[in-house]
Amino acid sequence: MIKKLWWKKLNESPLPTSPSGGGEGKAVLRQVPLEGDLGGLRAVFPGSFDPFTFGHKAIVEQALPLFDTVIIAIGVNNTKKSLFSVEQRVAHIRAVFAGNPKIEVATYDTLTIDFCKTQNANFIIRGVRNSIDFEFEKSIAQANSEMCPEVQTLFFTTPAQFSHISSSIVRDLIQYKRSVESYIPNSDILL
Repeated sequence: MIKKLWWKKLNESPLPTSPSGGGEGKAVLRQVPLEGDLGGLRAVFPGSFDPFTFGHKAIVEQALPLFDTVIIAIGVNNTKKSLFSVEQRVAHIRAVFAGNPKIEVATYDTLTIDFCKTQNANFIIRGVRNSIDFEFEKSIAQANSEMCPEVQTLFFTTPAQFSHISSSIVRDLIQYKRSVESYIPNSDILL
C-alpha cells in the first residue's frame, strides 16, 4: 500500500564529512511518515457512467489497492440526455461495490478538478482502452495540471477482455432490446 511520506530536514546529530570522522556534516533529508489525520490517499474516478460497465469496474479494482478511498464521481450535465437517471446510476454503482468501505459514490456538477479539491483528493483515475482514449485523456490531464498541479491524473489500461466495451455501445444494445449481462455488472438492478 502507498504511504504518505514527507521529506523532513533532520539536524539531530552532526555527520562526519571524512572517513576519519573529523568535521561536522550538513543536514540530512530523510523520508518520514507524515503525521496527523489526513483522511488517507483519496482518488476520484469521474465519468457519466451511463451505464457503469465491467470496464469501469475493472479500472476501479486496479486502483483500489493504491488508495484508501476511491470516489466514483458521476458528473451531472443537465444539457446531456442520459439513458439512466443520476439516482439509478448512483444506486447501481453502490450495489456493485456493496460492502466495500473504500468506495464512495458521489455526484458533482462542477469541473472535475474543483470537485477533487472539495473531496481532499489528490488523484484522478482515468481508464484508457486504446491510444485514442489516451490522447484525449492526456489533454484533459494536462489542462487539469495547469489549473491545479497538486492533483495528478493516473491512467489505468482497461483489461483486454473489456477494452471493446463502451457505455455508448451498451446504451445502443439496451435500446434495441439486446442482452447486456456480459457488459454491465449487476445489470438486473438497472434493467
